[in-house]
Amino acid sequence: MSDSLYAGACLRLNRLDGGFAELVLDRQDGPINKLDGALLAERELASNSAHELRTPVAGALAQTELLVDELQGSGAQARARQVLKGLRRLSVMLEKLLQLARAEAGIGMAEEPVALGGLFDLVLADVRRAHPALDLAVERNDAGAGIIRHIDPDAFGIVFKNLLENAVRYHLPGHPVGVSLTADGCIAVANATHPLPEGDVNLLRQRFRRGTSSAPGSGLGLAIVDRLMLQMGGRLLLATRQAGEDTVFEAVLDFSAAQ
Repeated sequence: MSDSLYAGACLRLNRLDGGFAELVLDRQDGPINKLDGALLAERELASNSAHELRTPVAGALAQTELLVDELQGSGAQARARQVLKGLRRLSVMLEKLLQLARAEAGIGMAEEPVALGGLFDLVLADVRRAHPALDLAVERNDAGAGIIRHIDPDAFGIVFKNLLENAVRYHLPGHPVGVSLTADGCIAVANATHPLPEGDVNLLRQRFRRGTSSAPGSGLGLAIVDRLMLQMGGRLLLATRQAGEDTVFEAVLDFSAAQ
């Protein structure tokens, strides 16, 4: 009998009667358990660090906004604006890291069923309050609104709000953001945007991939949405199309096959 260790598994060659042999794969749990523990520790560190930094960063943001106003007409105001821009990027990144930690913890499903329509309306109202000047073109199908799914409301809020925030960040001024809830339980967010540099729009699912805007962003939003949609039994669909001279980016939360 001879053994060899390869990638956390042990291959064992057993001699049998009659000169035959069998190849047996023995799982070695030690190395795998150590790897799982290390990955869990990294996720907890990222989540805890992001949580602890939220309050001081929010305080620094508020103070810097006041400083920018106080430096009106001063040559130092431009530098203060740069600091403010960096703090806003950091704030967005911290929020996305917390969402990513929750996504990797597996929060997608819930025991109690919920209606898509109520969650759809709640998130839209929240986004309208945050962006009162945003032009939203909403289509809401009553049959779709009544669809019941065993999904976590917080997970739904994260995915839908991420799509709406992307549309706010990347849409062309003067063009509405289209939002629809269809009869089969699909929620689509579409916006006119600059042509995307990526040949395959699905590359935007990868972490730290971003569009062409210079607006604050993390490049994590669609990766988080993709992960949570799989947990909820749905799919994230991405596509672009031409509408006259404009490029339209559309992201769809497909709950048609979810339970």
